Amino acid sequence: MTASGFDRLARGVRGVAAAARAGLAVLVLGCATAPGSDEASAPDAGAMVLSEVRVARDASSTVVGLYGLSAPELEDFRQEQPPRIVVDLDGVTPGAGATGAAVYDGTVEEVTVAAVEGPSGTPRTRVELTLAKAADYDVVALADHVEVRVTPIAEPAQPAAAPQPVPTASGPPATRLAAVAGGVEGGGTVVRLQADGPIADAKHFPLSDPERLVIDLPGLASEAPPAREIGTSQVKRVRVGSHEGKVRVVVDGTGPGSLAGAQVAPTADGLAIAFGGAKLPSGPTASAPAAPGAAKPATAHARAEVLGVQFDAHEDQERVGILTSAAAEYHLMTPDDETLVVSFPDATIDPDAAIRVAPEKGRSVSLVTAFQQPEATPPEVRVVVRRARGVTPKLHREGTVLFLDFPKSQDVAAGVPMLSGAKAAEAVEKGAPAKPGADAAPASLEDATGDEALSMLQEGGMVEQKKYTGRRVSLDFKEVEIADVLRLIADVSELNIIAGDEVKGEVTIRLVDVPWDQALDVILLTKGLGFVRVGNVLRIAPADVLKAEEEARLQEKRAKEKLEDLVVKLQPVNYAAVKDVAKMVQRLLTARGTVDIDARTNTLIIKDIGSVIDEATALVKAIDTQTPQVLIESKIVEANLDFSRELGAVWAFGAQPLIDGFDEGSGDRRDLGGNDVRFHDNSLLTDFTETFNHVSVSNPITSLANGLVDFGAFLLDEKLNVELRIEAAESNGEGKVISSPRVVTLDNRRATIAQGISIPFQTFENGDAKLEFIDAVLKLDVTPHITADRSIIMKLDVKRNAPDDSVQTPTGSPAIAKNEATTETLVKDGQTLVIGGIYVVQKADRHSGVPYFQNIPVLGYAFRNNEVRDLRKELLVFVTPRIVVNPEVAS
Repeated sequence: MTASGFDRLARGVRGVAAAARAGLAVLVLGCATAPGSDEASAPDAGAMVLSEVRVARDASSTVVGLYGLSAPELEDFRQEQPPRIVVDLDGVTPGAGATGAAVYDGTVEEVTVAAVEGPSGTPRTRVELTLAKAADYDVVALADHVEVRVTPIAEPAQPAAAPQPVPTASGPPATRLAAVAGGVEGGGTVVRLQADGPIADAKHFPLSDPERLVIDLPGLASEAPPAREIGTSQVKRVRVGSHEGKVRVVVDGTGPGSLAGAQVAPTADGLAIAFGGAKLPSGPTASAPAAPGAAKPATAHARAEVLGVQFDAHEDQERVGILTSAAAEYHLMTPDDETLVVSFPDATIDPDAAIRVAPEKGRSVSLVTAFQQPEATPPEVRVVVRRARGVTPKLHREGTVLFLDFPKSQDVAAGVPMLSGAKAAEAVEKGAPAKPGADAAPASLEDATGDEALSMLQEGGMVEQKKYTGRRVSLDFKEVEIADVLRLIADVSELNIIAGDEVKGEVTIRLVDVPWDQALDVILLTKGLGFVRVGNVLRIAPADVLKAEEEARLQEKRAKEKLEDLVVKLQPVNYAAVKDVAKMVQRLLTARGTVDIDARTNTLIIKDIGSVIDEATALVKAIDTQTPQVLIESKIVEANLDFSRELGAVWAFGAQPLIDGFDEGSGDRRDLGGNDVRFHDNSLLTDFTETFNHVSVSNPITSLANGLVDFGAFLLDEKLNVELRIEAAESNGEGKVISSPRVVTLDNRRATIAQGISIPFQTFENGDAKLEFIDAVLKLDVTPHITADRSIIMKLDVKRNAPDDSVQTPTGSPAIAKNEATTETLVKDGQTLVIGGIYVVQKADRHSGVPYFQNIPVLGYAFRNNEVRDLRKELLVFVTPRIVVNPEVAS
């Protein structure tokens, strides 16, 4: 298409769009048929009626069919400035369905139908085909219609030129992945990885379940977004991740087999991946073969331009048409269920095409916005369509026009206030996730509607550390009326907003992905405005006006309080201390108010104006609540385990003093010994009273013997006497004591429970005997405190003191065995906590015997005593607190 052809196309689109805004004409995009006008004149009797105009295209021509005609009289001719083909149909009147059509396929721009007066006043219909380039045409009358075939004239071939050498590379290899793009091309999908040079050493492999294609780019760093939605029939999205020494790109398919037959090839600015039979672009090293006899010079890449956007509603569907200067690449994105975004990468938009269309309420489409994406490199054009939830359009392209056909739906898209299309560059809403909140309130202002959102909005404009939770929006306006901005925010927030005559002026703002309540505060602060709530309406006014009104209201309130009659209220106090409550109520009263106490009935006598009486009553009811109680159960577990084993021997060896050892009256033996030594039994030492000539070894056990072995015998003709006793004892003991004190007390009140005995002890002081008593008791002393999260803080003092007979005292009185634990702890309601424990192990291994002899192997056991003892004690203290709601539970 020539430059003049582009100019005519742009002028045609702007003219049709202006006519549509003025209500003078309706542009019907593509080949859809629009309803006819009720004011169309009725056809003359006997005249043929042109019922429909259809536009189609084959491989080389544009075909315009004029239906409802059978061999009419016609005349065709060509006109210039602008170039067009005119077909006059004599005796034919246009029917209701015979309207013009916008074609813009590079050959025919548009078809118009008009009723004109023929010779002698006979009816005539004129059909004009406006051409975009030089073309031949042929008019053929068929059985039921007339066909006009328009074929572009081939441009003359340029003189053959010497072939130019094609560079083998477009630049150094890529080091940085900048962006990811993709869309429908050639009946398939092409994904482009845009970098700062060709990517020649990429490695790729497929994965299944789910369907994926993994592409590794060694030596590259990524600056691309982590994910890019593609939304075609083959590719769902593209994900980018950075790894050590490489970038990994994962292409997610839409289902099994959707990525089959993928083709990967480098390009001058990165890498291209084709799916679904799409053709790969030529790589940086590829060169197209020259046509025989001619060499076409290389041309720079033509950047696409969006020339117009149009919306039309029909009985069965609603159509959005986007006219571009060429068959431009596009991508589809669905940020949420109600928003569809058509993105044209590397494209610009005609200023008159940057429009905002808001159809009538009750349709599947409620808003169409076209704008140049700010600060996008390369430039990008976006067309945003707000639709009813779940409505999926059908996309198809005819020439350079992309059609989005939305079927009729029972759901209705949410309406959007109309703004000036020439001033609004962008107003794209972006959904934000809901934040958790209380059960009785909406999770966030995004979920809140009407009065709920109004109640969550804070008055007074921007304040420090204010939290904004509204639905996120993006706003980009230049010199737009502030009233229009407030209307847009009112629609997003679903609030009622009213602004007076003093709220005026223009603002230029650019806010990207901010909560709407923050956007409202920023806009109002910029213009020196504020807001107040009046019922369910948000009133916008200058801040100084609102401040003056608030001061006037406060002064009026104070003056009314001074004149208001005093009221007396008797407020009983059930649980709290009446004196403490009276001090708190006194702080609420006005200068004329008083509060008295009736201690007998525990009642407050409050005297003040009615509003203060209500506040004081609410305060008393809030603090005069039943103090919760706590049931504390404690278990003190004592376990004892002891073991002992002893083995000893007592033996003696000496002379037999009797003549007959078995007869004590036989007389003393005097024949012991020889001539040199003779034994006798007379004592020369007064200290010895026992008999002489004996050897004794005594190693008895200390405990009561459980087993005894005695042995006695005479040796050497009854001259010597031998006696032997072996003693053995073993004992095992196990004991357990469980004490379980339980007490109930109020929150923050100390409670004590004790059980035991008092043991008398005799003491002496200055020679006088005194009798004192020492307590040996089981005692639980606790002070609980209930926290807001139903935990319990306890100050605990647990004692288990008991008499211990195993310890000997000089006076013979028993000793006191003490087991105590003092602590402060935190535990949940109903949980059991081990607050302390003591574990004692006593082991003893004692040996006694005759020196030297006890070390003789084997025989040494007769000269020693062995004792083994093992004593173990364990003490554990358990505490379980429970909050008592019903006092009967404590019983």
